[in-house]
Amino acid sequence: FGGVPSTSQKAYFINLQEIKGIKFGTRNPISYFDSFYNAELFLRAHGTYSIKVTDPIKFYAEAIPRSAEFVDIKDINEQYLSEFLEALQAAINQMSVDNIRISQVVSKTRELSRYMANELDEDWKNLRGFEIVSVGIASVSYDEESKKLINMRNQGAMLGDAAVREGYVQGAIARGMEN
Repeated sequence: FGGVPSTSQKAYFINLQEIKGIKFGTRNPISYFDSFYNAELFLRAHGTYSIKVTDPIKFYAEAIPRSAEFVDIKDINEQYLSEFLEALQAAINQMSVDNIRISQVVSKTRELSRYMANELDEDWKNLRGFEIVSVGIASVSYDEESKKLINMRNQGAMLGDAAVREGYVQGAIARGMEN
């Protein structure tokens, strides 16, 4: 064809480095049964996660829109964020099953990353050519009812200790005498 290709050709560049700072947040509280409190509590989680493309050809074939000239992770993230949040809920529920106290969820981010990897990595790697590298939990918060139950349980535990109870009674007597 006189040195000109017979069909159109394009070159695509795919970032193979870790893509960091993909934000997530639970829209609704996630149910968490805590055996220490013997109650169903509810939490919300916010943070970021990172992914890495492990199979660029599969990633291009399955994750990139055909008509796009340039694709940013924000352009294709909606579906993956929904899947991520579904897996996050399953991972947090698994932590509950493993008897990790709700107050320890924040300090167990490495375990949460492993749970997330178990939930999503095989699917994302096999279907789309990328996997989760890390999950960073920036904050975990409880709904109002859960806060009340936790505070009530903690106050009861404190008053169950004889030394704390005696100090509380002495403080109440002193406040009464002042009044």
